Formats: sequence, structure tokens, C-alpha cells
Amino acid sequence: MTAPTYQRWRPALQLIRPLAARHRHSLRDVEASQSRLFITRGCPVPGGEPPFTIDIYRPARRPEPLPVLIWWHGGGFVVGDKSAVCCLATGIADATGWVVISADYALSPESAYPTAVLQGHTLLRYVAGNAAALGVDPQRVVLGGDSAGSGLAAQLVGMQTNPRLAGRMGTTPADVTVTGAALYCGPSNMDTLAQTGFPFLKLFLPAYTGRRDWRSLSRLDELSAVRWVTPNWPPTLLTGGDADPMTSQVIELRDTLQRNGVRTITDIHEETGEGLGHEYELRYDTVAGRHVLDLTADFLRGQRGETRSADTESASPVSTSP
Repeated sequence: MTAPTYQRWRPALQLIRPLAARHRHSLRDVEASQSRLFITRGCPVPGGEPPFTIDIYRPARRPEPLPVLIWWHGGGFVVGDKSAVCCLATGIADATGWVVISADYALSPESAYPTAVLQGHTLLRYVAGNAAALGVDPQRVVLGGDSAGSGLAAQLVGMQTNPRLAGRMGTTPADVTVTGAALYCGPSNMDTLAQTGFPFLKLFLPAYTGRRDWRSLSRLDELSAVRWVTPNWPPTLLTGGDADPMTSQVIELRDTLQRNGVRTITDIHEETGEGLGHEYELRYDTVAGRHVLDLTADFLRGQRGETRSADTESASPVSTSP
């Protein structure tokens, strides 16, 4: 049998992965922000298969327990690591007083689906069982991610809120309360994903699914968040750029959430001519990227009924519904 297409990419992946892991700060005054945090890098999570680690960004001099944002990085499931969201984690923890956990997960093709998702579920169980030691409130948890990490986070939200999906995954919901989701530029519908024309899908999806024809995966619908939304889904922040092919997937999820009466806050740019490409959200040296960081901080504050501070004024219109 002919080797899957992604096998030919293995040597290239070995070269690309170190480059993808080189985080370059784009957040202004990041060192000053980090001086106000306790940062623990490379914390192992027991029970992960294969083993994985997390980085923890904890605001200093804040009374515990603190709410927590858990974030999964992008990279098409084949590259990247938790250091990629260092600026996001730093900026959010410093601005909001939330703990931010940035999670690694097993990359493909070495570890195919559903390994990364089950690692995510292991992390939720770890947070639930070690909340006191972590200084977090397991009843105030927001799940988030960018690109591939957004799809992973959305699937975990579905597993927490829809018993049918949890059963399909062979899990039961972790003992945490997911009060929100923050999903940047991620996939949501495997039935229409190929139509986006997103670059390198012929690498990413065969590697992640372990199938040369990734559409032949019998469990493929588990990856489609739009199939698992119920009115129990928590309030959700969604973002997408006008020059990002993945934005059509974001719009599909937005529409599905709204049909189910789920509160959505969006920064979705459609045919605006701004040229905001994939993952513009993480470029904090731009007006658009900084706006998403501020919007995300406001979204988290809203989980506790807090109000926006004067130094985080919105730079562009925000859509909120219903």
C-alpha cells in the first residue's frame, strides 16, 4: 500500500518544528508584565499518554482560588508547542488576574487522533483533582485555543456539555465547570473544511487522522463542533480575519451557537479589506491583534461580572448576540 502523503513530510517536519517553537515576543513591555507573574514552565501532567507538560502563568499577590483559562496552541496538529502563546498567556494573566495554563499535546503523525483530545481531557481532570494545589477555582474554567488548538478546545467543550459526545469519546465530563470558550480562527465542520482551501490541509488532516483519505475516518464527525452544540454550550468568543480561509468555519460555528441560544462575542472580519490573515489575533504589535487581546480580557472579566478598565477601550466594533 502506498505510504500516506504525510509520511513524505516527516523529514521536513523535523526541520520545521524547532523553527515553529521559537516564540518571538510581540507584546509590548512583556518583561514588565511577566515580572508581576509567577511562571512555571514544563509542569508534568500525570496520567497523560504519552506524557505532556503545561506552563502556568499565575498573577502574583492575588487571593486564591483564581479562575483559570486553559489554552491549546495552533500548528495544524503537526508543529508548535505551548511557548507559542507566551504573549497571550502573559497579557491575559497580567490584565485579568486569571491563571492561564498553556498546554502541550502530542503532535501528529507520531500520535494520531484522538490522542491530543484525550490528553486535553486528562488535563481537565488534573485541574479538577489538583485545584487547591494549583490555586484555581474548578468552577470557573474557560477553554480556549488558536487554529488547530481552537478545534481541540471546542471538542473538549462539547465533551463537557454534550453527553453524547462524551460517550463517543469514552469519557465522562471532568469535574470542572466550563463557563466560557475563547476560540480563535479554528475548524468547526469537517464536512466543509476542505472547501476553505486552507493551505496544507493535505498534510495536516492525514497526519492527524492517520488516514491518507482523512474523510474515511469513521469518527470524523467527533471533530465537528457544529454537530455537538447544545443550549448547554457556554458563552463563546470567536475571531476570524478577512484574509483567513478558516473564517468561514468560524462563521459556521457562530451561526450554530446562535441558533442554540448561546451567547457569542465576535471579532469576525468579513470582506473588510483589512488583510487580516490566519492567526492575526496573536500579533500584538498590530492594532487588530492588540484589540483581540483586550477583547479576550474583557470576555474573561465578564465571566465574573467585572467591568472594563479605562486602559482597555475597544478599538473596533464588537458583535454580541443573542
